[in-house]
Amino acid sequence: MTTQIQRHDIVDGFYVYLQNQLDLKAGKVSYKDYIQALDKYHIPYFGKLFVTSIDQDKIRLFDKWRFEQNGRQLSKSTLMTHNVALQMVFKEAIDRKWMIVAQVPVLTSKGGEVGTRRAAFTGAI
Repeated sequence: MTTQIQRHDIVDGFYVYLQNQLDLKAGKVSYKDYIQALDKYHIPYFGKLFVTSIDQDKIRLFDKWRFEQNGRQLSKSTLMTHNVALQMVFKEAIDRKWMIVAQVPVLTSKGGEVGTRRAAFTGAI
């Protein structure tokens, strides 16, 4: 069995879980964001690598690539969403005994500007 990050192995079970939770109205709204982050960034970049070969150097190169893809630094909250999605993939690999906790690289959320809060609707006229 391969330990590459591809939808047919590690990520597939994760997608099914997230989608089932969303379908049952039990999942968090952020589950859609996790799926999008994996589809747009993690799978295209890490898709041909074994999950156990993703180390700090590869994470640094990924951060650089992600910056180049966007032409700007992503916000801290977006980076945190991306990190949660990738951490869930690593957790799945650990649960399947394809890697151990010590192999999981540290992910940072040092991003661009902190997102600005949208104006609230007060209902007052």
